[in-house]
Amino acid sequence: MVPFKFTRVTTKEAEILNSVMTVCAKRESNSGPRITSVREIYDYLYPGGQRALTTVQTQMDGLVRKGVLKKEKMGGVCFYTPVTSQDEFWRREVELFIQEIFDGSITDFLDYLEKMVKNNKALPEKVERIKALLS
Repeated sequence: MVPFKFTRVTTKEAEILNSVMTVCAKRESNSGPRITSVREIYDYLYPGGQRALTTVQTQMDGLVRKGVLKKEKMGGVCFYTPVTSQDEFWRREVELFIQEIFDGSITDFLDYLEKMVKNNKALPEKVERIKALLS
C-alpha cells in the first residue's frame, strides 16, 4: 500500500470510506478491479435514496483531498480507490485521535477507557473486549 497523510475524517466521511473499502474488497475478491464509483457507493449506502447523489460525490471528493481515496476518470466516469487498507486507515485515525485528544498519551487514553468500563459508559457488548485490552 501507498503511504498516506491525511486530516481526520468526519463521521459521514468514515461511513463512506468504510463503504468504499467494503465494495472494493468484494470486487477484488471476485478478481475484479479494486475501484468503485459514486453511483455504486450511493446505491450501497442509500438504496432508498435518502441522500442526494451529489452529497456522496462531494464527500468522496473530500476524501480525495484528505488523501485517503484516489480518483481516476475513465470514459467520463470517476472511479475511486482506497489508498490504504482498512486496518492501516483505522490505526492511523486512532493515533491521530489519541494525539489530538490525549496529547499523544496512550496511558491517558487507556485510563479513560478504564473509567468508561468502571462507570458502565461503554456499550455492554464492548466492555469485555475493553477489559481484555486493559489487562
